[in-house]
Order: sequence, then C-alpha cells, then structure tokens
Amino acid sequence: MTFTRNTLLLLTLATTAGCQSGPLGGLVWNPFSRAERTSYETPAMRTERALAAGDAADGTDSARQQELTVELARKVQTEPDPLVRDAIMKSVAKFKTPLAGQVLTAGLQDADPMVRRRCCELLGRRGDPASTAALAETLRNDTDQDVRIEAVRALGNVRSPETNAALVAALESRDPAMQYAGVQSLAKATGRDFNGDVRACLAYAKGESPAAAQEDQTSVASRVGRYLPF
Repeated sequence: MTFTRNTLLLLTLATTAGCQSGPLGGLVWNPFSRAERTSYETPAMRTERALAAGDAADGTDSARQQELTVELARKVQTEPDPLVRDAIMKSVAKFKTPLAGQVLTAGLQDADPMVRRRCCELLGRRGDPASTAALAETLRNDTDQDVRIEAVRALGNVRSPETNAALVAALESRDPAMQYAGVQSLAKATGRDFNGDVRACLAYAKGESPAAAQEDQTSVASRVGRYLPF
C-alpha cells in the first residue's frame, strides 16, 4: 500500500511544473526545476527605466507632460532605493511642468542626503525663484553639511530678492567651506565682486554698505599694524 501511494505521488509531481521533456520526447521529472520569475525588477533595472523616463520630456507644459510628471512623482514616493530615487529626480528635472519643481522641492526632505544634494543641484539648474525659500530652509536646518553647501551653491543660480538674505546664514558660518560657497554664490547671484571679502559680502547680503565694511576692516588692520613690532 505504501508503494502505491509513493508511486501516485511521483506521477502527480511528474505532471506538474517540475516535468520536462526528455531526449526521446518523454517526460522526465526534475525535482529542482521552478517557474521563472519574470516580474521582478532589480534596482539597476528600475534605475535604467527611471532615467529613460526623462527622454519623454519636450520642454512644454502640455497635459501629456503633466501626466508623465505625475507618474514620476508617484514612483519616487514608493521607491525604497535611494539610487533609484536619485535617477527619478534626474528625469523629473527634465520636465518643465510646475509639478516637476514641486517634486524636486519635496525631495529636499528625502531621508537620504545623496537625494537631497541632488535635488539642491537640480533646483539650482532650474533657477526658479519659487525654490528660494526651500533652499534657504535647507541651508539653515539640514543635518548634512554637504547638503547645506549644495543648497548654497544652488542659491547662487536663483535670481530672487530673497537670495541675498538666504545667503546670510552661509556667510555667517564659521566653516571656511561654507563661507567660500556663500561668497561665490552671492557674486554669481548679484554680479558683484567683493574680492572674496566675507565681511563686505555679509554687509551687502544684509542690505548694508559693503564699502563701510571694507573700510572698517582696513582701519582695524591699520590700527593693529601700529602695535606690531615688525
């Protein structure tokens, strides 16, 4: 009786997914064969697909372009891999729809600093004054120093009345790299060259006279010079 049950079990298995054709056309049971999983996408596959989505951008704000932007916005909200989210943001930036700018701005709150840096960079390329407040907020409050510096660089590409005030936080920083980025961005945003003088840049960003700051710095240096023995 046991033999009969085992035989029936083998025959049943042989007629299911584990059954393959033998060299003579008969069925050979392979206990290790499994159905292929064709629906699974690796992160690399998703990244490639995300980058390809940007090729559909045509520089207009048509209904179709808005629809494609919405699709990318939905994908970035559910994508667990930061590298794929980074790729999605690159494609989003190619679209000239208002939603694209909003998605990039929302990306400044991404959990991964790499994605936040990318969003700063892409917002800077767009140069939309509407992003000034969000970049300023990132400059002041982001926990990653590299993200904050990238926000400063992005502000240099934004021509906005609020840009100067936003750069005050960078110019007041004690970090030389942050100060340098602030000086460069202020010069780029305003077209004014202060010869790398941080105090003059800070005065200008605050709406004060940069000449007074430069004169004050010169007078301090001259006073100090009188007390130096060499």
